[in-house]
Amino acid sequence: MPMNYISVKRPNHIKAASSNTLRRLASVNGVKRTKIEAFSAYVWKIMIGNIDQRHKKCKMGWLVDG
Repeated sequence: MPMNYISVKRPNHIKAASSNTLRRLASVNGVKRTKIEAFSAYVWKIMIGNIDQRHKKCKMGWLVDG
């Protein structure tokens, strides 16, 4: 059975408090991460944990306005 290739586009709005929490959690040894680094790391961890193991690769891209 062939793999289904799915492309998903979802706009996201994140509250400042959530963004700050993600940045704090993503920072290590005093090195602060940007908002996009922290958010993309969070989404990647969630996404990779839910992908069917038969998929050999997964790609993620970001469009940033502003």
